[in-house]
Amino acid sequence: MSGIERVGVHVPRYRLARSEIAVAWGGSVRPGARAVAGWDEDALSMAVQAAEQCLGDVDRSTVDLVIVASTTLPYAEKQTAALAAEALDLRPDVETVDVGSSLRGATQALKLGLHALAAGARRVLVTCADSRPARAGSRMEAEFGDAAVAFLLGPEAPVTLRPLTTRPSTAVDYWRLADDRFVRQGDERFGSKVIYQGEVRAAVQVALRGAGLTADGIAALALAGADYRAAVAAGADSGFPAAKVAGQAVYSGIGQCGVAMAPLCLVAALEAAQAGESALLVGYGDGVDVLLVTAAAAAPFGTPLGDELAGGIAMQYGQFLKVKALVEEEPIDPFTSEIALWRDARYLVRLHAPRCNQCGAVQYPPRRVCWQCRHKDDFTEVSLARAGRLYTYTVEHLFPVPDAHLITAVVDLSDGARIYTQLVDCLPDQIAVGMPLRLVFRRVHRGKGLNHYFWKAVPVRE
Repeated sequence: MSGIERVGVHVPRYRLARSEIAVAWGGSVRPGARAVAGWDEDALSMAVQAAEQCLGDVDRSTVDLVIVASTTLPYAEKQTAALAAEALDLRPDVETVDVGSSLRGATQALKLGLHALAAGARRVLVTCADSRPARAGSRMEAEFGDAAVAFLLGPEAPVTLRPLTTRPSTAVDYWRLADDRFVRQGDERFGSKVIYQGEVRAAVQVALRGAGLTADGIAALALAGADYRAAVAAGADSGFPAAKVAGQAVYSGIGQCGVAMAPLCLVAALEAAQAGESALLVGYGDGVDVLLVTAAAAAPFGTPLGDELAGGIAMQYGQFLKVKALVEEEPIDPFTSEIALWRDARYLVRLHAPRCNQCGAVQYPPRRVCWQCRHKDDFTEVSLARAGRLYTYTVEHLFPVPDAHLITAVVDLSDGARIYTQLVDCLPDQIAVGMPLRLVFRRVHRGKGLNHYFWKAVPVRE
């Protein structure tokens, strides 16, 4: 039966303790921390990183459709899924779809993927990512968090997905206008008690009754809420005790991460599930979707959720304001050429390079004369390795970035190529020549209204 073959998760390394926000603005101190996307991360880069974890050594030519779900897509008019497919080095003729506008986008994307499988697709990659903007000092600033999750769907999967019901709604809870910078919320109590709990309860009751199931027969409830307390209240309203509401560590250690919230709670439930157990995946936002998820066997995880949650780099509130562009800084508008972006996409986005047919040396950046054997114009284009070791690096404090320092590095990749890039997600005193690194897809800068992406290096977690 169609369902989930593999799972990948990406949680940004930066963490802002909620107590830091309370110190800055006053009010009660909330426990835990929120994950913060770095200055070079957005929904696209996080989606790609989760997808890389998910795909692993899978034959990527078997992926027929890529779906990116997010309420914070980097472009209002330019497809994110097409950029993701290129960064993941998928087939040139792969189908690509964006699902946006609603926090229910993850479950909608999963159902769309199931329809594609039923129509004959071999595999579908669904990746969900969000980095929702909140006004400084608002309650949402402490509640929100940034993260991504990816699922590889296939026709014969160890974890099956079965849509049970959907109930669209026009009720107003969270929203953001096209020209709004920050998320808005209606009356908090009305939204929580009447809209959220009421709509979830109605949808879950219909789903269980239609499938001939009861809450007692379901091992876990993967449900997005404003916070864990709200999810527990909605679960109790639907007949699920608090012990069955999955994802407490997600709420505490990441925060409410938009379209990725319910899927991450599902990942938490799947990691703890026994063979044969079922969970309900409940997507909420402009209505409710309910899917039955049954684990016939464990789904392979790129990185366990607990490992993604562990550790992290503590962030001060002032740095958070810079990373989220909530304070005005010196504007930078680097030179940009749309023609160069198109011409060099296979080298910058797919990370391809010429390999000499005479001696096998990989040339990056591309050149016409082999740097090793000096033969000319005799190359085969290959995909570069995504892992290597640090050859050398510099730390500079002049270029204005929110981290207050920019680390540039020369990395020797495992296939013999050498690449000059940035080293991120680490502090200068954590760097050592020879340390193992892996490449991740990140934003370099924004110029002429366009986002520029490239591959940067991050330390391999031990």
